[in-house]
Amino acid sequence: MLPPLALELYSASFFEPTVRARFLTLMMAIETLIKPKKRIGKGKEFVEYLIGQAKQSNLINSERQSLLGSLQWLLKESISKTGRDLADKYIGEQKYLNKPPKHFFAYCYSIRSELVHQGYAKDESLNFGTLVGELQRFVADLLNRILQ
Repeated sequence: MLPPLALELYSASFFEPTVRARFLTLMMAIETLIKPKKRIGKGKEFVEYLIGQAKQSNLINSERQSLLGSLQWLLKESISKTGRDLADKYIGEQKYLNKPPKHFFAYCYSIRSELVHQGYAKDESLNFGTLVGELQRFVADLLNRILQ
C-alpha cells in the first residue's frame, strides 16, 4: 500500500516557490516509500561487533549513547541502497537524464544530501530546473507503478 504522505508531498511539490525546495519535497516523497531491510551476514556481524565495543568502552555515557544510536541505524541497509532497489523494482528500463532509474535515484540522493547537510550542491553547473523536471517524472512513474 502506498503511504498517503508520498502522494501529499508529490502534490505539494507543485506549489513550492523554488526549484531547490521542489527538489527536496520530491525527494522526501520518495523517502517516505523507503523501508530499509535488516542487514545480514558479515556486515551485520561487524556492526554488532562495533556495538559491543561501544558498550564496553570507557567513553562518557552521553557520547557512548550517541555512538550506539548511530550504530543501531547501521543494522539496516542504507537509504541509498534501499532507494536504488525500489527504483529497480518498480521502474525498470526507463531512463532519467540518460541514467537508469537506480543511478538516477543515487544521483539525486547525493545532491539531496549535499543540499541538506551543506546548504548547496557541489556541482555549480547543475541545472536544477532540468533535474526537477526529471525527478518529477521519476516520482510520478514510481507512484504510478506502486499503485498498479
